[in-house]
This record gives sequence, structure tokens and C-alpha cells, in this order.
Amino acid sequence: MSGLPASKRVYECFLFAVLFFVTLFFATYSYAAPTATVSGTPASPTNATTATLTVGGTDVVAYQYSLNGGAYFAETPVATAISLSGLTEGPQTVAVIGKDSAGNWQDQASPTTVSWTVDLTAPAATVSGTPASPTNATTATLAVGGTDVVAYRYSLNSGAYSAETPVATAISLSGLTAGPQTVAVIGKDSAGNWQDQASPTTVSWTVDLTAP
Repeated sequence: MSGLPASKRVYECFLFAVLFFVTLFFATYSYAAPTATVSGTPASPTNATTATLTVGGTDVVAYQYSLNGGAYFAETPVATAISLSGLTEGPQTVAVIGKDSAGNWQDQASPTTVSWTVDLTAPAATVSGTPASPTNATTATLAVGGTDVVAYRYSLNSGAYSAETPVATAISLSGLTAGPQTVAVIGKDSAGNWQDQASPTTVSWTVDLTAP
């Protein structure tokens, strides 16, 4: 190069620098794997057996996904959401890998994952505070509880069921007449499952207002 004119040496150095930075740019940006994002994860627990998940991420143009450790589905454009149906009871995990516009895929060993639990089991309410039987009290206060029971409805003496009520609010009865009393309660869990009205939790006692 010592025999070359100075202008040509400058040009060759400039060209070398340009090629170096272009190579560095593509090595840094064109071969970097993307990271998919996933939105729309259902609440957990839920009694929904379907789910719709949206895939995105910087320069993510397509994706593949796997459900509960199964095989990855075919490449899908991000404009098409993940649509799941027929989910069974138990934990659900969706793993997603994204593909960018340069064709780079997110590593299957480091997918983006979202998880939730499908709960299809109805709860069983408990009722405490049943008055002694017989009693001359025309009022009663009953507390409703039970594993994962968050709300309830109740029926007095085979009447219509009340509106949904949180378990923090007790059943307050007044103006009870003489005779047998039966309260039927159905509970609701945090996934939205209701105890079957055909199998309520019941408590009974008798109001006796007759003097001996």
C-alpha cells in the first residue's frame, strides 16, 4: 500500500471501515433472536375451557406454540391469535417462540411461557351458626364458608334462591314463624363454579312459639 497514492490509501481505509461496521451491524442485529410476548392469559383459576392468546414482540412476525409440553404447532403469522378450546381441568402452560423479519427464531430452550389453571370442580359450602332445636328465637344468623367458596346463594324453606352474596356477609333471618326451618345454600368458588342446586348444603331447626 506504500506505493499507492495517498487518496487511494484513504479510500481503501474508508472502505475497510464501512465494511467492518456493516458486518458488525448485521452480526449484532440480523442474527439476534427475537423474544415473543403473549397477552390475554386467563385469570387463574378459571372454569373457562377456552382461551385466546395474542402474540407480539419487537419485530416478531410469526410464531410457533406448544401446549402443556406437546409438540410445537406450525408457523403462524402474529396477526392470527392462538385459539384454544376443549381444555381439561388442571394446569395449562403455553410456550411460544417468535420469528423475526430476518428469519431468526427464538430458542426453543428459552420460550415465552404463560400459565393458568382450569378448575371445573364445584365447591361445597359449609354453614355454621344453626340455632338449637327447638328454639323460640324468630331470628338466626348463619355464616357461610367452605374451601375456596367466595360467594353463595341461599333458599329458606324451599323458596327462591337469593341473589349472589359474598361469604363475608352472613345470612340474616328474621320474622321466622313457628315450625320447621330449612336453609339450603349453594357456594361459588373463585373459578366461577357453582355448587349444584340439586345438592345444596342444608341446615334445619324448629321454631317453637307454643307455651307449655
